[in-house]
Amino acid sequence: MLGIQVLNTISFSMILFLVSAGLSVAFGITRILTLAHGAIYLLGAYIGISVGRYTDNFLLSVMAGTLGAGLAGAIIVRFLAPLSTIPGSEAKRHMYQALLTFGFMLLIVDSSLAAWGGEARILPKPGILSGSVPLGDGLQYPVYRLVISVVTLAIAVICIRVYEKTYLGAMVRASVDDQEITNCIGVNVQGVMNGVLIAGSAMAGLSGAIAAPFIGAYAGLDGEILMLAFIVIVVGGLGSMRGALFAALIVGTLDVAGRIVHPALGLIAPYVIMAATLIVKPTGLLGK
Repeated sequence: MLGIQVLNTISFSMILFLVSAGLSVAFGITRILTLAHGAIYLLGAYIGISVGRYTDNFLLSVMAGTLGAGLAGAIIVRFLAPLSTIPGSEAKRHMYQALLTFGFMLLIVDSSLAAWGGEARILPKPGILSGSVPLGDGLQYPVYRLVISVVTLAIAVICIRVYEKTYLGAMVRASVDDQEITNCIGVNVQGVMNGVLIAGSAMAGLSGAIAAPFIGAYAGLDGEILMLAFIVIVVGGLGSMRGALFAALIVGTLDVAGRIVHPALGLIAPYVIMAATLIVKPTGLLGK
C-alpha cells in the first residue's frame, strides 16, 4: 500500500512540476501573475481528449494538447506586449496585465464549458499502457501512471539541465536576475519573456493532456491546478527550476498523504506549508 502511495505522489508531483516550472520562471522574469495558466492546462486536456476521441491516437492527442496550449499562450503574449509600454508606474502596468490574463482565463473557461460541457471527461489510455504491474501482496499499479512518472521525471531533469547548463538557460537566468544589465549585453529580454511564457503554456498543455487519463478534465479543474501551481511557486521560489521540482514533490506528498488521513487534510496541507514558507523564508526554498 505504501509503495502505491509513493508512486501516486511521484506521478502527481511531476505533473505539478510541469505546470509550475514555466510559470515560476515566467513570473520571475515578467513579474506578471498569469491567471490564465490553470485554464490553459484545462484547454490542453480538453483538446487532447477531443483529438483522442476522433483519431484514437494517444501521441497525436498529447501533441495537439501541447500545441493548442502553446498557441493560446502565444495569443495572450501578443495582447500582453502593448501593455508593457503604457504610461504610468510598473505596478500599474502589471495590474493591467494581470487583469488581461484574468479576462483570458474567463474566456477560455467559459468557451471550454460551452464546447465540452460541465461533465468530467477522460482521455483513454493507449492500449499498450492499459494494463497493470504487480507490486506484491496482490497489489497492482497501472502501467500508464508508472510510465508517466518516469517520462515526466525525465522531462524535469532535461528542463533543469537546459535551464542551468546551456546558453539559452543562461539568458533566461540573467533575465530573471537583472533585466537592465541583460539588455545591455545584447540579450532581447522581451523576446526571452515571450518565449518563456509560451513555453510555460505549452508545458501546462502537455501536463493536462498526459494527466487526462487519470485526472481527467472537468469544470473547476483550472482553479484547482492554478492554486497548486501558485503554492509550488511560493514554496520553491521565483525563477528557480530546482525549487519548483522540490516544492512540487513537497506539495504532492502533502496532498496525497493528507487525503489518506482525511480528505479535508489533503486540501489544507499545501496551504499550511505555503504559509509556513512565507513566514520562515519568504523568498522560497531556493529563491533569491
